[in-house]
Amino acid sequence: MRVLVVDDEPIARDGLARLVEDLGHDVIGRCGSGREAIRQILTQEPDLVLLDIRMPDLDGFDVIRTIEPDRMPTVVIVSAYDEFALSAYDAKVFDYLLKPVDPERLAETCQRVAVLRQAHEANRLNAAHESSQTARLAVRIGSSIRTVHVGDIILVETDGNYVKLHLEKQTLYHRSTLTALVATLPDELFVRVSRFAVVNINKVANLKRLPNGNYELYLENGLSVSASRRYRRALD
Repeated sequence: MRVLVVDDEPIARDGLARLVEDLGHDVIGRCGSGREAIRQILTQEPDLVLLDIRMPDLDGFDVIRTIEPDRMPTVVIVSAYDEFALSAYDAKVFDYLLKPVDPERLAETCQRVAVLRQAHEANRLNAAHESSQTARLAVRIGSSIRTVHVGDIILVETDGNYVKLHLEKQTLYHRSTLTALVATLPDELFVRVSRFAVVNINKVANLKRLPNGNYELYLENGLSVSASRRYRRALD
């Protein structure tokens, strides 16, 4: 998971970040103020925020109130005080950890957040997959038009003035730009992995992270495609 650590005390902030990294998660930022936390949440879009309450500018609850509910990631309060537990419950935070943080307690909380995220992602993909089975795309082939189930598309690549639609056993050429075609595809199902390619994430058989931080995606039809650094965030 991509985790943001917010605490105005540098020692506590760095210690908590180390615990998170020891659990195998990515610390994408360390904030010492509520205002910086808001900026990082809106720009970095973390999966989880470990949020202190008492800070010199805006407190943790101010941070939660400032950000729109649909843009607020999962929040776990980390505080030296237990008096805010009821307010945390009202703010619908996921959990409440007391300082000094017990590493096992933190591990348990992160695991529960990860499981919840996986369940939400599975539900989202299932809904997108069901929708894609009825959605169709009209593809012009020469002077004729063929309709294709959107869910059957594995990979879309640019090829001059055309895009190549890779299906399980054949490739179709469609006169369009990649940007225009992507606008017609469900973004819950299709992920742009480079300037030249879009993949159906339900058709990814395997994914390998390369030493340079990019990804190589191996698809169900035997093809593979690289995800560039600029677009890899959608796969993290």
